[in-house]
Amino acid sequence: MAISAGTLIGAGWEVLQRRWRLLALAGLLVALVQAGQRVLDGYTTNQPLTQALPQLLFITLLGALLQNMILAIVIRQLLLREGLADPDVPPRYGAFVLINLLIILAVWLGLVLLVVPGVLLLLRWFIAPAFTLSRGMSVMEALAASREATHGHRGAMLGALLALIAVWLVPYVLLMIGVGVLAFNTVPILGGVGLARLALSGLAGSLSLAFGIGVFRTLVHDKDPLSEVFA
Repeated sequence: MAISAGTLIGAGWEVLQRRWRLLALAGLLVALVQAGQRVLDGYTTNQPLTQALPQLLFITLLGALLQNMILAIVIRQLLLREGLADPDVPPRYGAFVLINLLIILAVWLGLVLLVVPGVLLLLRWFIAPAFTLSRGMSVMEALAASREATHGHRGAMLGALLALIAVWLVPYVLLMIGVGVLAFNTVPILGGVGLARLALSGLAGSLSLAFGIGVFRTLVHDKDPLSEVFA
């Protein structure tokens, strides 16, 4: 089975059409958590560094935990409703959180060293979290399963991800330019620009979730050894 960027985008679009209500709710909740983080971060700007740093660390960790809880619950439900998870297999939420943190750390380090390693790690482990919620896999099992499932399809995944990012990034950048780059991070959340930013953040979350489920659905059933390799 030949898999292209269009194939993966189409799979994500089908998920979005079927589950748009749940995806929209998840995107909105994650966006609200992120907005709350920005508000709390603003309260620390005028404090001494010794006081601000522990608070920023706590806010960041709390925000990451809340977002992971939301994502874990929603992704599990999406996998069940899409017939991609066995309801008798308990999800491993702890492994889900650990994998997400590991991916963020590994990708960040990869991007610091050089852009390509970070991108390759993201593509290689992209669907590992879904394996913990659908198959009850451990961290290492899920990482290995994702590496095998994405092998030969990472070029298509990269193309689809770039297209997905462009859908969100273009209006986001236009909004930022319209407001002013320096003023963008200080606009009130309940104002017009703040609500537009919240909506765009929610859209990004919804699209990424739909795309992730679409990629998982497509790749876990594909075993074509002749696919083009991007590794």
